[in-house]
Amino acid sequence: MENRVKFYRNDQYSHEQIESKMSELDFNNLPTPQNINDALEYYEIVRFMNYKNENGESDEISKKIKILKGKASSFLGKIPEANLIEEYQKVDCDYRETFWSLLEAVKCWKSISGKMFLDLLNLNFVSLEDILKLHSLSEHYRKEIREYIFENKNMIRIIDMIRIILDWYYSTHGEQKNENKRKKKQDILYRPKEFTGQDIVRFIEKYVALPKVNLNYLRYICFIQSSNDFPIEDSSKVKVQHRIKEEEDYVFKNFTGVELEIILKTDRDQKEPILFISNNNSYTVSYSEKYMERTLNFNGIFLNLKDYMLIVDKQQMRSVLVNNELYDSLFEQIEDKNSKDIFYYNNAFKSYNFVSSLCTRAYYLFLKNKKIRLEEILEYFYTRCLMKVFGCPKMRIKFLLNMA
Repeated sequence: MENRVKFYRNDQYSHEQIESKMSELDFNNLPTPQNINDALEYYEIVRFMNYKNENGESDEISKKIKILKGKASSFLGKIPEANLIEEYQKVDCDYRETFWSLLEAVKCWKSISGKMFLDLLNLNFVSLEDILKLHSLSEHYRKEIREYIFENKNMIRIIDMIRIILDWYYSTHGEQKNENKRKKKQDILYRPKEFTGQDIVRFIEKYVALPKVNLNYLRYICFIQSSNDFPIEDSSKVKVQHRIKEEEDYVFKNFTGVELEIILKTDRDQKEPILFISNNNSYTVSYSEKYMERTLNFNGIFLNLKDYMLIVDKQQMRSVLVNNELYDSLFEQIEDKNSKDIFYYNNAFKSYNFVSSLCTRAYYLFLKNKKIRLEEILEYFYTRCLMKVFGCPKMRIKFLLNMA
């Protein structure tokens, strides 16, 4: 992808890169693509220009779109079917989805046989999701797609397919139905007519019988309500529930999930104020006892509290105990978070908050043994220090209860 551009709808940086690339192009004498990636780059620019000219109000942009699209489709149309796999293998990884989109846009797929399409589909780096977003292409090769789904024994492809089935169901049922209405057209996965409700049941039963399954997928399958499109019988759900029980017994040994050990300790000989030691799923936070004893004054305690609570980034002095969406797990990213009744926070925040609270309590008990109440330190800071610095004479904070 060296010096090539890729269009992302919500990425302003990619827009700037494409605009810079366009400024270098002479649309009156546009070069012919020298390879497949040149052609696909032209089509990425077309996508950007369509986005900027959604209402078709600019004749100049429409003209440029026609020139670029013509060059790209001309190159793609000249590739002999016998060389199609070889050409696809040359496509940059960021342009693989673009290849199928261009194929659909210029209707080049009409000249590709079903056998060749199936051969392409069976390449390791082809995504069925990219194809199912393209309705004309998916409908034309619906028989080949069905054959591919049932004949493929690759574990990763089977998992991808069960995820697609769940997307089909949850995008048209329940709370996710409204979310699906807000989806862009290009993000909705098309369900070929050849793939019937009975096919879905067969595939789900095939997935449940695999030696390795995803426990969360099984749980999602259990919530599917039987209908004409998804005619899952109670007997099939019973099998799924039995498999869930087997997986839970295997995963949640000793009535827990991933076993995690957190150790808080003090070390009298330790030189560093605080050490973090990680060993597989065991985490140790070690405090220097001598350092804590040397810093039993107001400033020392307050600074220690900041460090021991693990809530401040020392380099940028900002809070790190935040509910950051970047730390969402895969299923946390796709679940509905728009509830009026609860404030959503992810498991990463829960874990970090738990460790932070544990460390804070350990330091609180250490101070309590030294006859120092942390509540008095905090009360002094908020009612005296902040009042003096910010000039807030009416500030009043009273800690009525002990933390312990």
